[in-house]
Amino acid sequence: MVRYETGITVVETGRTGSSGYAVRGVDENRLGIMVDGLRQAETLSSQAFKELFEGYGNFNNTRNDIEIENVKTATITKGADSLKSGSGALGGSVIFETKDARDYLIDKNYYVGVKRATQSMNSQNTETITAAGRYKWFDALVVHTERKGNELKNYGYESYDDNVAGIKREKADPYSIIRRSTLVKFGFQPTENHRFAVSVDNSTLKSEGQDLSYSLRPSKYTSEDSAKNGERRVHDSSKRESLQFSYETFSQTPFWDHLKLTYSTQKITNKARSDEYCQGSKCTNVRNPSNLQLVDNNGYEVKANGESINIDQNSAATTTSGKAIQESDFFDADSTYINCSILDCTKPFNLYQKVYNADTFEYSYNKVSRPITIKQLANKKGTYGVVEKTSEDQSLSKKTCYSNFCFDSIYLEKSLVYLLPKAPGYYSSDYNNRDLNTKTTQINLDFDKEFKLFNQLHSVKYGSLYNRIKKDMVNKQGWEGQEIQWWQQAFLGQKGPQPDPEYWMGGRSSYKRSRNGETSSYLIPVTTKNTALYFGDSFSVTNWLGFDLNWRYDTVRHLPNYRSGIDPEIPRGLLAGTMIPIPDSALSGGNGWYNYNHPDYIKNVQDNLNAIQKEAKFKHHSYNLGVNFDPINWLRVQLKYSNGFRAPTSDEMYMTFKHPQFSLAPNTNLKAETAKTKEIAFTFYKDRSYFTTNIFQTDYRNFIDIHS
Repeated sequence: MVRYETGITVVETGRTGSSGYAVRGVDENRLGIMVDGLRQAETLSSQAFKELFEGYGNFNNTRNDIEIENVKTATITKGADSLKSGSGALGGSVIFETKDARDYLIDKNYYVGVKRATQSMNSQNTETITAAGRYKWFDALVVHTERKGNELKNYGYESYDDNVAGIKREKADPYSIIRRSTLVKFGFQPTENHRFAVSVDNSTLKSEGQDLSYSLRPSKYTSEDSAKNGERRVHDSSKRESLQFSYETFSQTPFWDHLKLTYSTQKITNKARSDEYCQGSKCTNVRNPSNLQLVDNNGYEVKANGESINIDQNSAATTTSGKAIQESDFFDADSTYINCSILDCTKPFNLYQKVYNADTFEYSYNKVSRPITIKQLANKKGTYGVVEKTSEDQSLSKKTCYSNFCFDSIYLEKSLVYLLPKAPGYYSSDYNNRDLNTKTTQINLDFDKEFKLFNQLHSVKYGSLYNRIKKDMVNKQGWEGQEIQWWQQAFLGQKGPQPDPEYWMGGRSSYKRSRNGETSSYLIPVTTKNTALYFGDSFSVTNWLGFDLNWRYDTVRHLPNYRSGIDPEIPRGLLAGTMIPIPDSALSGGNGWYNYNHPDYIKNVQDNLNAIQKEAKFKHHSYNLGVNFDPINWLRVQLKYSNGFRAPTSDEMYMTFKHPQFSLAPNTNLKAETAKTKEIAFTFYKDRSYFTTNIFQTDYRNFIDIHS
């Protein structure tokens, strides 16, 4: 959309896609973006946040995009422009208006359209279905769009080696990107002067891929040449749900010709999920080079490629055809528990009777079939099986005498064992699932009025708005099994001496299969309330001289409100000592470390939390003065003087981070950023063309940055 617009580009953020626009050198939150009068979500703009978290790909910290197929008009303003967008429009604004059924129903009562498109730069296919109709007082519009594509191909994409991983990788990381958007509008217009409408605008962007260029992953492969499989997988998404109700009246009164009242709600969730684990048969934790499989043939038996397995006196396992079994191990049957929810425990199990002859110092292995004893789990929520020794599996002893002392000694020691792959049979996927949530409620009241004063036509726009925006973060992290192999499914782990389905088999009682549901947050939830009044007048003194006079007054209030026990917990270490020092009484053992559970430490955390949660209020007058001068029919000269402001975002004011190497303190005394733009533009006209050149200067003050 902005490819051929001078001074405007789309901000790209790598794996999470685009993030708003850049106009004349400023980007993201320093630009206003609105859709149908509703402000769109801002990023977490704290420079400290970007340096601490965003660089590692742990957050989807982007400004949501809008489906271009839904857009009727896009108005781009360059230069400071808080008049239209309020806080944030230092460099300009991008204002979208979505389509309406009336745009398609000119001189007809229905419309159906289908559009297909493709683009080679990311192998994206686009399909759009549009349907509109009118019946008496009612009209409706549905626009549904699906985009399916891949990563954006960088220069040299086809020639770069796809097998290279890490910092040496030149080819773009592989991604699958799917976007679905649905716009639905219903209108009810019982008379020419009154109209009621409801609009639903939902969109979802999903991006899944592998961060092959990510260089901080540990090596879990059998060889370097298999590193192309990667270990870090990405499941990002951006979801926007918008609902809008509006009432319009076109009845002319002394105060307005057109009135519009709008109530809007919007919820935007930007999710970034990263899973780190190895995938593929070459990974060390799931190797099974001899292809050992559990076969059910009226009883369970472990075979290699369908062949039975024999074990000699040296404990070497081979198939019946003589192939050696690689990377296998023995597991004692009395401490290896069978998962009766996966296997039929009423069937026997073919395993090995291991015999040690104390006289000859030799082992022998005999294949035997034994029944499975079914037992109740300790929590009585299921059963498990175990192969117990029969009379044939009991060790044999004999009487041994030395001098006059005799005792019984075991000369044939017997046990039952399974032959299973040596590898653990799973990977513990460490994941981070982080959501940035923005919930907006907004009310707009807008008026239009045209009138003549001293023979001059004035076009007046005025109105007010109120919005409430709540921003919070939910961080979920833990682990869960990936690449789970058959022997981890067929057998249970144990917690202490008892079998437990929540643990991996293999005797490691501390290794749970998963840890989920733990939530935390790095940000204090903040509600921002914004009220605004605006007034604008456009009029012409003569047919060659016109003026635009606009004014707006904004009040922005940040209201931090952390509810202990309700909101996701903020780690104590992020809060302690940030504004109020930690008392020495919380030290443990004199080694400089603090006892996190000490009453004085806990009190310090709460004291700092109370000190941080300080309400902040910002007020600003915005204006825009424009002059249109047409001295001759082929030249127009335009002058503009405008200002804009950006109130500090909640994360810039309240974010805190405590670390021995890098600490960040909140700053509740930040000032609003401001910008003033002075601009002159010359437009030269011909019959079928025109040329415009601009000269501008924008002065910025109070830019917010991180300082040591």
